[in-house]
Amino acid sequence: AWTGRTGDSACIEMDGGSLHIRITPERHILMTGPAVKVFEGEIEYEI
Repeated sequence: AWTGRTGDSACIEMDGGSLHIRITPERHILMTGPAVKVFEGEIEYEI
């Protein structure tokens, strides 16, 4: 959409589901789709 290859919206198929991308007339980019946990872990950090 930004480069003129599509209209003002596109649907991208990904492993976690469909990601819908839309550019508003104000040129804001909106992305909607499912939110899924892809990682969980712990890290130890000393200051």
